[in-house]
Amino acid sequence: MAKYQEIARILRQRLERGEYPDGKLPPLRKLAASMGVSYLTARQAVQTFKETGGHKAAAPHPFVAVITPLWAFTAWHRAIRNQTRELGGLVRFVSYCSDTDPVIYDTLNQEEYDLIILFPPEGEDARLHELICKDRERIVVMFHDFTQYGVRSLKGADPLCIERFLEILKERGVSRIDAIGRDIDLTSILIENYRVWREWLDRNGMDGQFFSVKHYSFESDEAMAADYCRGILAGKKLSRAVFCLLPEMAVGLYRACHEFGLTPGRDISIFSFGSESKAKLMTPALATVVDIDVPLTVRKMLTEYCPGAKRSDKLIFQPELTDIFLGESLVP
Repeated sequence: MAKYQEIARILRQRLERGEYPDGKLPPLRKLAASMGVSYLTARQAVQTFKETGGHKAAAPHPFVAVITPLWAFTAWHRAIRNQTRELGGLVRFVSYCSDTDPVIYDTLNQEEYDLIILFPPEGEDARLHELICKDRERIVVMFHDFTQYGVRSLKGADPLCIERFLEILKERGVSRIDAIGRDIDLTSILIENYRVWREWLDRNGMDGQFFSVKHYSFESDEAMAADYCRGILAGKKLSRAVFCLLPEMAVGLYRACHEFGLTPGRDISIFSFGSESKAKLMTPALATVVDIDVPLTVRKMLTEYCPGAKRSDKLIFQPELTDIFLGESLVP
């Protein structure tokens, strides 16, 4: 098979998979560069592709891009993938490996997507903020509240569920409940988790100290938390009940506890927020707040971005059902 015929076949396969929505092929020079062939070969391939009727293939919808950190694949990612497929659409995961990775901006500037779901990087970026606001009609920001800018946002479980763990500890006679989080958590959507913890303590006349772990982009939060927790355990500054704003903080605390001969759920009470699958695999299982209907929440959002669908006025998507996983780490 001649090279141009092979490229024509590849183009047809890509169109059938929805990688070229509405039959719009990449520019010839870009196609030639990506295929490693000359401009003339690319042009001949496109001509052959069109002559054989390849451009008439229908692309599935909706066409969704998910901009996400390289290491992340959560229940939310899985639901986006599965629900998009069930709707007859195509999802493309675009991974970035730094807060300023050009792939983030390149994807936001591409017009072929019906919906762009953004798991934003940790760092503040005025350019990224401007792009999000400029193209707000087809962007949903995950776990960060951009509604004040008219940008749709998807939030996780209701932070008020944290109070159920706090109430259990109060009933067990606990008088002080500390919290551990990253320094950046107090400037992100996790500030809501912090506020629930702090306001509950104030209402109930209880004490609690917040311990802030320094976050470094693309470094292991678990390792940072473990090192930090070793220090506070050595100084005997930590209470016997701790709320970890993220399960990653709990992983680090578990490690430090092990080194100091402490058993979560027996010698120290620990609970967190999110990541049920990770929480259940920890030993002992980590008590945490969980989302009940992630696939349904994602599907409701996606259906509003199918071509021809009518958009609602809502700016916030959030699971209607939230519960707690009462792991063995909370109380004996």
